[in-house]
This record gives sequence, structure tokens and C-alpha cells, in this order.
Amino acid sequence: MFDGAPRYGQITAFLTGETDVVPPGITLENDRPEFLYLGHTSLMGSSASVVSAAGTIASCGLFNLSKNSIGIVTLRRWSSSAVRSFFLRFFRGAGLPGGFSANASGPVDTRDSRLISPSGSQLVCAQAALAAATGGQAFGIETSSVAFAMFEDREPIVLGPGTALIFEDQAVGAQTLNVSWRWYERGARAEELAAL
Repeated sequence: MFDGAPRYGQITAFLTGETDVVPPGITLENDRPEFLYLGHTSLMGSSASVVSAAGTIASCGLFNLSKNSIGIVTLRRWSSSAVRSFFLRFFRGAGLPGGFSANASGPVDTRDSRLISPSGSQLVCAQAALAAATGGQAFGIETSSVAFAMFEDREPIVLGPGTALIFEDQAVGAQTLNVSWRWYERGARAEELAAL
């Protein structure tokens, strides 16, 4: 019954012992977060602190450098030491843009044995303080109204292979930008990759 989506059969078998029927009242993948691990989906997290100087732009991004994983950003929390405006940009590329360095990231589910490290997840949190904007397609602007006020965005954003979400200052200047990310990632299915 789950030939087209075997992850549903795996989750159902773990939860109920059944392999063909989802009992009434169970919502798969939209239910409790601990079910994600049973369906081979990983809860992940990372953070960065970027210090920019006069003449540089603070940037922090979440990069999907894999060729066969999908990442769904579920939380971005940030603060700035200066009252500034920031672009949200989509970026496409096979690797980290010049000047970016990877931060430690990894599972926030202790059942996952991978370590939190620069290579601890398929998606990579990276930061930079550059002389010019990274580029990519801007689709949003956010402004800090008070120094070090904490802002939060929980609107989901899907990152396919070779794409990134970059959070970047609109102008050069000295400041400290702090960003935390939460996301989940899973292997892409053939039909998802064919659509790219």
C-alpha cells in the first residue's frame, strides 16, 4: 500500500506494528516531532555570530550543498548590535560563496549519533563579513529597531539541493549579527529531483 512512499510504511510499522493500514487518528509527518526520526528525517540546528567592521557586510546563510537532500527551515532567530535592515535572499551555487566559513551544525535529536560539527548535517550554516553583498534573489527585508532585540521567523522555507537562504546586512558597517537556525532535512525522492 505504501509502495510510492515507503517512509509511511516504516513509520506506521514502528508505531503500530501494521505495515499496510494507518489506523484512524494518526497523522503521519504532521504529528509529534519524534516521529520524524522514524521516517529518516533529521531535526537539525546551528548558530553563528558574525562581527563586521567598517567597510564590510555581515552575512549568515543556511546552504544545502548536497545533491540529494531537501531542507525545511523551521526557525530563524536573530539579533543585531546595531539598528539595521537586512535582506533575505535565495542563493544558488554548488559550494559556499567566497569568504564564507562553515559553523558547527548537527542533530538536535539525541537518538541521532552524528556529532555537531562543521560537517554534522547536509545543510551547512556559514557566515562571512564581506566587502560586497553576496548576491542572489532578495525576497524579504527585516529591520532591527533596538540593538540586540531578538527577532524570530517560523515561516517554513524549503531549500532544494544547491540552494541557500542568506540573511545579509543591507549596508556596510561595524556590528555583531547573531543568527540561530532550526530545520529538518531528509533525502530527496526521485520525483522531487526530476522537478528541479
